[in-house]
Amino acid sequence: MILRDACIYYEDRSEPLFIQKWQELLAKYNLEDNRRMANLFELRKKWVVVYRDSFTADMTSTQRSEG
Repeated sequence: MILRDACIYYEDRSEPLFIQKWQELLAKYNLEDNRRMANLFELRKKWVVVYRDSFTADMTSTQRSEG
């Protein structure tokens, strides 16, 4: 499993472990000062499994369910 996947899909879904893995990812690829990665981290509650029950990428539907 690559480090990126360890941040997103790791079995232990705890916030401290996610933050540790995120910091390892930044250090490994020398991205500590990268603005895009900083912005992505700020938005983490929208995409990280640790913070969400399900991943929807903020997509919603206006269609009614057909039953």
